[in-house]
Amino acid sequence: MNHFQPSPKMHRSAVMKSQHDRVAMLAGAHDVLGAQLLERCGYDGVWASSLEIAASYGKIDDDRLTMCNVLAVTAAMAGAVSIPVLADVGTGWGDDGDVSRVVSAFESVGAGGICMEDTAYPKCNSLLAGSRRLSNATSFADRISTACAARTNDSFLIFARVEALVAGLGGEEALRRASLYGQAGADAIVIHAKTKCDEEVIEVVRSWQGTAPLVLIPTMYPTLSIDQMESYGTIGFVIYANQGLRAAIGATEAAMRQIQADRHAGGVDQWIAPLGDLLSTQRELLEKEGRDKGLGSRQSFSAGRFERGH
Repeated sequence: MNHFQPSPKMHRSAVMKSQHDRVAMLAGAHDVLGAQLLERCGYDGVWASSLEIAASYGKIDDDRLTMCNVLAVTAAMAGAVSIPVLADVGTGWGDDGDVSRVVSAFESVGAGGICMEDTAYPKCNSLLAGSRRLSNATSFADRISTACAARTNDSFLIFARVEALVAGLGGEEALRRASLYGQAGADAIVIHAKTKCDEEVIEVVRSWQGTAPLVLIPTMYPTLSIDQMESYGTIGFVIYANQGLRAAIGATEAAMRQIQADRHAGGVDQWIAPLGDLLSTQRELLEKEGRDKGLGSRQSFSAGRFERGH
């Protein structure tokens, strides 16, 4: 592992990006099995997706999803994989909530970082229909600064998520907020959007002058390629936030309906994952249990974590 130590005068993630001229790929999961599959597929990190977690609990993806809900899932995943787990903590459970407590809690369970968005409390999932009200940008920047100061592990990253495009406030407002959050110490800036066209997002990406790398979540514009993202030079991360769960929903429903129709499982057995794939996850857990009895070991988004083949 590369224990690269950036200069204190330089931005941690900017240095990390300059050392690895590629976009790091994260993907969403809501349980240990999902995180294990992402590690097996070679992803750089796990996105502890609030949407996936909410769906798995049968809840709406809003602030009814408690910190305990997200923390429990993050802890379980962090203890089961060696790649970092980035927790989607929404608004941090309130505009005036104790963000220091959030940082401390997620650090303590071995998360690699958290992502906090500037939607006003109470939040609702960005992709659901309806108007959006954002937090005061200066106040949110102060929360980012407080979060950065609260961490005890310098490699625990704080991502700031800008919802200006989701709220229909345009690229200039997105850039203004991104700049404030970068100045406040955010290690990366998520530029989120729910438009099916990537033009507005790309305009922000091209106009970005800050040192913090940008993060895209291309759920609504899925054809934007990694090669194109890397060509801009300002994007450090991409998060495929919910494709795994959506794939599972489609495949599970298709299999269960075919079993109902056929009145036996022979018709699906040829195209579902072999039983050995499921049992292999049990063997991996037994092997890990033998190597390391403790769960929640610290994970880092440091430079070495984003090398392929880690």
